[in-house]
Amino acid sequence: MKSDGPAGTGPGIFIEVFKLLAIAVCAIAIGGKIAAAPQFIFNDGRLAPVFSMLHGNPPFYAPGTGPMLNTVYGPLSYVYYFPCGCFIQNISLAIMAGSVLSLLAFVIPLGIILLRQRDRFGGREMFWLGALCLLQVLAYGGLSSAAFIIHADAPAVLFASLCVLALGWGEAGITSRRALWISAACGVLAIWSKQTYAAVLLMPLAVMLMEKHSWKQRLALLGWIASLNAILLWIFSLWCGFGAVEENLLKIPGAIPSGQVLFLYAPDPHAAGGVIGHLRSLIVSIHIMFGKYLAPYLLCFLFYLFFRIKNGGTATAGSLALLVPRISGFFFLAALLNLPLAADSATKIGAAANDDTPFAWFLILGIFCLIVEKKQNTSPPIGWQANRAVYAIFATIALLYLAVATAHLPKNLRTIAHAFDNDEATIAAVCRQSPGKYYFPWNPAAVYAGERKLYNWQYIAELRGLAGRPITPDQFYRYLPPNASTIGLPVEYVTVATNFLSRYFQNLQACAGPAAAPADRFAWYSFERRP
Repeated sequence: MKSDGPAGTGPGIFIEVFKLLAIAVCAIAIGGKIAAAPQFIFNDGRLAPVFSMLHGNPPFYAPGTGPMLNTVYGPLSYVYYFPCGCFIQNISLAIMAGSVLSLLAFVIPLGIILLRQRDRFGGREMFWLGALCLLQVLAYGGLSSAAFIIHADAPAVLFASLCVLALGWGEAGITSRRALWISAACGVLAIWSKQTYAAVLLMPLAVMLMEKHSWKQRLALLGWIASLNAILLWIFSLWCGFGAVEENLLKIPGAIPSGQVLFLYAPDPHAAGGVIGHLRSLIVSIHIMFGKYLAPYLLCFLFYLFFRIKNGGTATAGSLALLVPRISGFFFLAALLNLPLAADSATKIGAAANDDTPFAWFLILGIFCLIVEKKQNTSPPIGWQANRAVYAIFATIALLYLAVATAHLPKNLRTIAHAFDNDEATIAAVCRQSPGKYYFPWNPAAVYAGERKLYNWQYIAELRGLAGRPITPDQFYRYLPPNASTIGLPVEYVTVATNFLSRYFQNLQACAGPAAAPADRFAWYSFERRP
């Protein structure tokens, strides 16, 4: 979508200046989110398994052993964040590095899409289009959260995106065998990052069924998928034991209670239990995701089809696939295939805004490809009207967010300026100065950064209890600081934390903490272990 006017005169220079300002605001918003990453307490707990593996421990512990860490996702989700270990001496930098890695999971597939079209756009225009798509991510709460927090969805969505993109390598509507096998391999890696991305493996299988491939090739692809999964299962079972893999990847996540409906990420007080309650929650969750993301982008798609048909396309159902660029159709299909499991994840206790990531991101990438992708082997080619209609709506969503981001510029700049002033850095400093003296049940990664010891993360210990696999007192005590008699709690979790810890501790009494810790951000309690 190159500008109509010359770059140096008239409206052309105004457009270029506006684009530069918009990109600057976008960059500051991104910088503010990365700088704020240490303030999100769950980033700490999600980084702890990474430090554990870098310490030489297996990704999963056998039932009844090991500290309670966030080990209920595929092990590749921890491997992806290994570069964070380079900053172990500075927990703030380690968490911010994790935030950058999460953002890269979205930037990499976006970059691949743009590089495929580098003959159509100049460098500046490609940069602007990339910023435009990132602004879609920033504009929506779920995606905005997913792109900057440490979590299993980031590597999973990266591999799943590569799974879909690989299918775009083909001539005359036929995907090559190599592309199908690469796509299947990326799909397997996505599942071993987060289990709820299992539906993405249907993509290469569906493409092979739709295209003119022999049954021998189709069976070979199934064998390839089965072999890759078997090899990874064998590797991790040898490393951790099959029981540990089964417990952490299947039994615990499968037993986490569901039946709640997250409406704007608040539990529905009228949610019912049982199968009926779960189905109701699932339907409402799907409805919420459609309402948040589909409505504006459906408008993009309808405008696209209108102008495409107007410029020579046909309106029959059989020709619909011919109106949509190949890669866009694949992303739309991937979004629909991933919607049920994404919606189901959102009904679980502990669900968060990032659960709708695969549906929302694939939907946005599909619309984005309508703008930038060339239609091959069709006559007439897609007209500029269709591309511009989609571009205008896409840009409007981005510009609405820019208005919000501009209003938050002072806040983002302050966050960037004080990026290292956070509770994580304080806890690491306290543990470095007084190792083993304090127990921080919500900050296992910061504690590890300070004293190189791994202790229970209270959140996971409580979640396992809800899944019917409670931690025993012996195991709980085994992974506490041996000399600790004081607990440090974030003030926003005092009630939840003390209710849980009272099962294992007695004589919980408010007390003074170390002088280095800000009094307004921590609550301190002395405790005694129950006999």
